[in-house]
Amino acid sequence: MASVTNRIGDSLHHFGPNKDLVRALIDHQVQFVLVGGLAVSWFCPRRTADDMDLLVAPTVENSGRVAAALQAISHPVEAPDAFARPGLQVRLGPVLYAELLTPRTDAPSFNEVASRAVEGKLFDMPIKIAAPGDLMAMKQLVIDQGDGDLQKHREDIAMLRNV
Repeated sequence: MASVTNRIGDSLHHFGPNKDLVRALIDHQVQFVLVGGLAVSWFCPRRTADDMDLLVAPTVENSGRVAAALQAISHPVEAPDAFARPGLQVRLGPVLYAELLTPRTDAPSFNEVASRAVEGKLFDMPIKIAAPGDLMAMKQLVIDQGDGDLQKHREDIAMLRNV
């Protein structure tokens, strides 16, 4: 996959089909915050991201709204309350290149992340983007767990320290 910038002007952009997901989440009033590499690229424009990670509030009510949003874009949903559990990581594919996450029990809560988040734009739509400190904390947890591309997470933390 070619490496391109994720930020155009004052808005992040990503793969086209993900725009429908973001629009559906906003239309269904889902509580979510952009996290992961795409959020890092908001603060560190040289960082490119290949997928889109969204942290969703792990409540039964919000989970129902997530399910409705996914159904609106014809994405299968396991159960309306599926996103009410902590530590959930659901890859949406094959058309979408995104993951929906719920906070781990050893990580900052959704409300903590959302309260410190900054206002930004994704596909020219207003969203919340996790603050650098929360992004670093989440990435450090992944490093400590030994999962994924550890070097990429270390580099993200180093870049975010300079924000």
